[in-house]
Amino acid sequence: MVAMNGYQDKNNYDKKKMAKTSSNNAKGVKADEGKLLYQLIPTETTKGLAEVLTFGALKYAPDGWKTVPNAKDRYIGALMRHLEAYRSGEKIDPESGLPHIYHLVASASFIGYLDDNKLTP
Repeated sequence: MVAMNGYQDKNNYDKKKMAKTSSNNAKGVKADEGKLLYQLIPTETTKGLAEVLTFGALKYAPDGWKTVPNAKDRYIGALMRHLEAYRSGEKIDPESGLPHIYHLVASASFIGYLDDNKLTP
């Protein structure tokens, strides 16, 4: 079957059946049971993590954190320092000007990556 735009329609959709279905006010179906709910991650968290990663990439190198010696222990230390600064009432990291909590998220994501990829003992 050739589509209206001249390209071969690989799925051979029945256009008449589709028109009838769409005019029935039928409810759509999306088979996403059991899939991760990425939409639950707050956009602020995604943006904050990206800001911290951008700061690190400009200061050091993009993805340089993957090759830091003793990375897991060092990122656990960094996570704890940012957590303690946050707990003591300091919300913003003085060096980067970004929230400590997002530095903590970055460190936690590094540790998770390193564990998942078994890149450190």
